[in-house]
Amino acid sequence: MLPKLHPALFLGLCSVLAACDGAPTRDPTGPNSAGERSQPQAGSLLAANTWATKAPLLSARSQMPAGTINNIIYVVSGRIAGLNTNAGVQAYTVATNSWKTVKSLPSARFGGNGAAPLSGRLYVAGFNNATALTKTLYVYNPGTNAWLRKADMPKTGGCGASGVISGQLYVYVGCTSVPFGDQLFRYDPATDTWVTRKAPATQHANPAAAGVISGKFYLAGGSDDGANNNLSTEVYNPVSNSWSTKAPLPDQASSTAFAVLGGKLFAAGGSDEFGTPVGTLRVYNPTTNAWATKASMPTPRFSAAGAAANGLFFVIGGTGTAGTPIKKVEAYTP
Repeated sequence: MLPKLHPALFLGLCSVLAACDGAPTRDPTGPNSAGERSQPQAGSLLAANTWATKAPLLSARSQMPAGTINNIIYVVSGRIAGLNTNAGVQAYTVATNSWKTVKSLPSARFGGNGAAPLSGRLYVAGFNNATALTKTLYVYNPGTNAWLRKADMPKTGGCGASGVISGQLYVYVGCTSVPFGDQLFRYDPATDTWVTRKAPATQHANPAAAGVISGKFYLAGGSDDGANNNLSTEVYNPVSNSWSTKAPLPDQASSTAFAVLGGKLFAAGGSDEFGTPVGTLRVYNPTTNAWATKASMPTPRFSAAGAAANGLFFVIGGTGTAGTPIKKVEAYTP
């Protein structure tokens, strides 16, 4: 059994929201680089509520975010073993079921606040290096295969999530440096500036699920600074700068892989209240304000990356039952 750790020390995967801010933007993926790999496509997934195995990561990762731009999933940095991190970025092309390496993150990070696509670029904020929280904001341009550093967040923090609403980047920081707590920030890419917005009533460190749906930011589950999991679901309205409570999760989970797909919030795996990896798939429908449990993921794990692409929900890497990072990639057909 894997122990449940304090979120400020064990900053689980703060995976990405697979939400874009408007019309698709052309996304040349840049030059191939060392480590390119290709496998035949596994075939169309026609059966609903089923999982299929996809080409594995080039190298095992845990506690890393992922973001999708034009059906290419970018997996950023992450832990490789213990406190060891790797700055490498791996890109998965859905159409060819293949991975390649692209430009590495300028500095190795893990346990950040997701990776959000905005205007054809990938924004990653917060993160941790091997010893401390950071407040850096890095932006990846697939067209030039380059990273740029932008204005720092107002405060250091990690174990959260990010999303885009009306061309603005919203970053929920699930845990911060002393004093502990959580924060919500908004970044304007046009002016390269940040503002602080209202935080939710319940702390959602290492959230079980997060995502932007119809211009609102959803957070569900996760834990507080005492490592106590919660079932709360809250939604942020940027117009009123306020939060409201929605239907709670059906069971406790944190450090799940999550993404928005088809106007619904998907959350797979995670760790239960005992710190044990699970394969449960939970789906939230904002129209009915209800959670449903779907077919379980074949490989139980936590701190995996979640992403939506080509009508599928992908769960990538993570920490398996042996307690070490894995390469496994599985895709769910709703």
